[in-house]
Amino acid sequence: MRTTTFFTIVTAITLVACATTTGVVPIGDGMSMLSKHDPMAWSGGKLKAELYTEAGAHCKQQGKELSPVSDTAQDATMSRYASAEIKFRCK
Repeated sequence: MRTTTFFTIVTAITLVACATTTGVVPIGDGMSMLSKHDPMAWSGGKLKAELYTEAGAHCKQQGKELSPVSDTAQDATMSRYASAEIKFRCK
């Protein structure tokens, strides 16, 4: 029983550690991007919504509004994690 519990905990920690978000990255011309991939998510659309929420909060901190430029999202498959990327400006 102890071995099973140990491997369950290690697996959970490993999967959580694999989820990555870039944070807001300036990419020039007043534009920024955010991206995320997550082994625990199936929906790229859900990740994209999370990124827009983060981008909106980022713009609000600057006293500006979010202005989307482009976005992409991919749902998870057996060979890839769900992922999303957004590009935006704060105006």
